[in-house]
Order: sequence, then C-alpha cells, then structure tokens
Amino acid sequence: MRWLGFILFSFYVSAQGSPLYSFDQALKIIMDRHTVVKVQETKVEAADWVAFGKKAAFLPQVSLSASQTNINNSASAPSQFYGGSASLNLFRWGADYLSWDGAKSDLASQRNTLNDVKLTAEQEAVEVLSQVIEKQQTIEILVLNVAAFKNYLDIAHQRFDRGLLPQQEVDKVSIDFANAEARLKDAQSQLAQAQGNLERLLGPGEIAPQWPWKDKIVNTSVLSHFNVHDRPDVKAAEDLLSAEESRMAADKRRLFPSLDFSFSPGVSQTQGGGSYSASTTLSLSMPLFNSFQDYTTYKTQYQIHAARDLQLRQLKMDGEAQWKSSQKKLILAIATAKAREKTLDVSQKIYAANQLRFKQGRASANDLALDLARLIDSQLLAVQGWSGAHKEFTQYCHTLGRSLENCNN
Repeated sequence: MRWLGFILFSFYVSAQGSPLYSFDQALKIIMDRHTVVKVQETKVEAADWVAFGKKAAFLPQVSLSASQTNINNSASAPSQFYGGSASLNLFRWGADYLSWDGAKSDLASQRNTLNDVKLTAEQEAVEVLSQVIEKQQTIEILVLNVAAFKNYLDIAHQRFDRGLLPQQEVDKVSIDFANAEARLKDAQSQLAQAQGNLERLLGPGEIAPQWPWKDKIVNTSVLSHFNVHDRPDVKAAEDLLSAEESRMAADKRRLFPSLDFSFSPGVSQTQGGGSYSASTTLSLSMPLFNSFQDYTTYKTQYQIHAARDLQLRQLKMDGEAQWKSSQKKLILAIATAKAREKTLDVSQKIYAANQLRFKQGRASANDLALDLARLIDSQLLAVQGWSGAHKEFTQYCHTLGRSLENCNN
C-alpha cells in the first residue's frame, strides 16, 4: 500500500504546483542555502585576509611625499620638496613570523570550524526531513485506518439492519471511527508544523515520503575504533591552540630588541636651484620600561593559551564519550527498526485473517477493532523505528567527523 500512497502524494504535489524532492535532493539544497554555513564561510574568508596581512608585514613600507613652502611677506619664491621613504624591519626575534604562523593556524581553525558547522547543519536537516517523512507516512497509515473503520461501520450498519448485529456493537465501531478521525487530524496538525520547519530550511517544496538509506543503514559496520583527531571540531581546537601558542611566543619576542632599516631620499627645489639629499638609518631599539604593557600582554596571552589547552582536552573526552554513546544507540536503532518490520509483517497477516472472519460474521467488531489497532500500532512503530535509525546513523557519522556523503564504512 505504500507505493499507492506515494503515487497519490505525487499527484497532490503536482496539483499544488510545489516541486517534489527526494530526501537526498532536499538535503543538498538545504546545505547549499544554509545561512549558518554561509556565515562561517565569510569568517574563513576574513581569516584568509588576516593571514595575508600578517605575511605582507615582511615587505618594506614605502611612502612618497611632496610639499611646497610659501613664506609670507617675503620676496623669496616658494620652495618645493619631493621625497620618499622606505623602511624594513630586519630582525625582531621571529615575532613577525610567529604572528603570521598564528594567523595561518587561525585560518586552518576557521576552515575546520566550517566543516564542523556543516555537520551541525546536516544533522539539523536530517532531523527536520525525517520528521516530515515520519509524519507523512503516519498520515498515510491513519488515512487507511479511517477508511477501514468507515468500511466496517457501513458493514456494521448493514448487519444491524438485517438483525445480525446488536446496536452496542455498531456503537463500538462508530466510536472507533470517530477516534480514528481524531488521530488523523492530530497527525495532520503535526505534519503542518514539521513542514513549516522544513520550509524554513528548504524553501518551497515537498519531500517524497520514502526513507532513503534503509539498506545502507542495515549494512553499516559499526567501527570498533575511533580517532578523535578526525573530528573537525577537535581539529579546529588544535589549530586554535597552535595559534594561541604562536601569539604567546610572538608577544614574548617583542620584549627583546629589534633592528630596523630605513632609507629616505628627497629633492628640494628653490629659486636658487635644486638639491638632492638621502638618509640611511639603521636603528636598534630596546624597550626598557613601558608600564609593563608588553609584559601584561604576554601574560594575558599565556592564560588564553592555557584555557584553550583545557578546552581541547575536554573536547577530546567529550568526543570519546559521544562516540561510545552513538555507537550503542545506532546498534540499538538498527535492531529496533528490523524487529519492528518483522512485527509489522505478523500483524498484517493476523489482521487480514480476522478481517475475513468479520466479513463472514465469525468475528465481532470488537475483535476486529483490536486487530486493527494492533496493526496500526505496528505500522506507526515501524515508521518511528526507521526515523530513529536515520537520525542515529547521521549522528554516528558526525561523531566520527564524517559527513553523510563520506560516511562509508
């Protein structure tokens, strides 16, 4: 019956004029337009420019100048000066290189953070998509449930008219029919909310109510080992720690003397003629006392580095714990989904047999209602089982530091 529901859903979507996407197509569209991912991409671009600026600090600084001097109340003609200057740091104990190295580590950290943000966005997308499909399939089941109770109610009325069924049995079927309609309306309300969450991520469009990775999930081999350094959040934290270490070392090197070179040529033009001059300066400067500003900057950076180190250690412990938990939850989710499929198959066979007995007058309406309720519960639990399996599979892949596209065991 699931294929019939999908065909009807496709016709409904076509009539509404909304595009129909598969799960994987919708996931790709969401990832391409997710604003949180785009925000992080701008941060990567900004970090790239910061690194470029730190690297450019090794180049000389060059400037040009021109001036004209007029002396008031004087018969002297104005004089002009044209000059330039170039300066270059020759030696600063590696402080500039360490600043550049720290900026490169910041860039690497932002890139790994981008990968981590993508995993978070992907998890959110799968959660929302799975919720929509779960509600869609729930409605398919409950629509058939309402139709079945409507049919049984008609049969009950016919049997009552022939004197084959008491009024009490007819009332039981009527109540079950009303309850089935109420459950359907509740599910439709829940689907509307889930579709609202989906439209926020996807835009206009509908999702085909089919689970995409059932075979892939069932055949997943849960890894018995785990490398926490494969996770992008851990990589980002390691790069950030390296950046803070470089900045701390750079601040320390700035406490030492620095050697600078400058060259300033110029031409002066006066009424009596022109003259050329040039000066070359090689300066050695050493900070003796500046109210402990450089020292406090270094100590502050030292504490920041220590905090980053502690955060990295905690992140590694959290990653190990998340992997162990995700591993167990995925194994349980797969086993649960497969068991519920088997239970559904048995429920369908029991219901089909009792349905025939009811039509033959060999079973009561109450017996049939119990069997139908058992079948509906089995169908709903099977849907929830596969929904949970898809979510846990996604979480497991992300715990390993892998996107769904790269999560091939």
